[in-house]
Amino acid sequence: MRASFDHAEQLAPQIWTYYFRPLQPMPYVAGQFIELHLPHSAVDKRGIMRHFTLSSSPHQELLAVTTKFAAASSSFKRSMQALKPGEVVIITAAMGDFVLPKDARIPLVMVGVGMGVTPLVSMIRWLSHAGEPRQIQLLYAAHTPDELIFRPMFERPQISFTPIVSAPDKTWQGKTGRLDAGRILALTGDPAGKLFYIAGLEHAVEVIAHELKQLGVDDNALVVDYFHGYDN
Repeated sequence: MRASFDHAEQLAPQIWTYYFRPLQPMPYVAGQFIELHLPHSAVDKRGIMRHFTLSSSPHQELLAVTTKFAAASSSFKRSMQALKPGEVVIITAAMGDFVLPKDARIPLVMVGVGMGVTPLVSMIRWLSHAGEPRQIQLLYAAHTPDELIFRPMFERPQISFTPIVSAPDKTWQGKTGRLDAGRILALTGDPAGKLFYIAGLEHAVEVIAHELKQLGVDDNALVVDYFHGYDN
């Protein structure tokens, strides 16, 4: 499937959202991901394809992916940064089962670690558009305050929102430190009957999910989305 690059928006010093216009209808479910194929010259060992969770909502005209860049990015990321409006890229149909439960009565604990917040953004955008009430407790862990992208979207009465930063600056007045399973339960209360949606770097998600199970959360109550390195 082909899509044309529309524009990019900077959200933080190293974080950008890229918007694409699909050249044919592409239905998807909030929380799903795509493969983005970007042929380019001088390809390094990482190749010409990456997986990106969509940070847009199915009701929006443009597809959006949000990603983090590092000073020593891969050839793929450098090629992505060089995209010009109108350039055509190849994307796959959306995939993945990190999606909202059909039963809207189930309370949700959403945990976004770093860029793992993007599928949660898609879900909350969709729920806001649909006017569908859900009981949501959202924990969002980032390295610095300016990396708490999309924060205004979460600061609404319908969501119990807790941002946490590990490297606060002098202006930060919120919670600090590391987010682990014990802290998740301390902040969200009795886990009975809740579904836990956890997204972030693979190792971090694996550790949190393992710890939650050790603390009594049923395996069937865990829905996870693993992200690979953001900076390459």
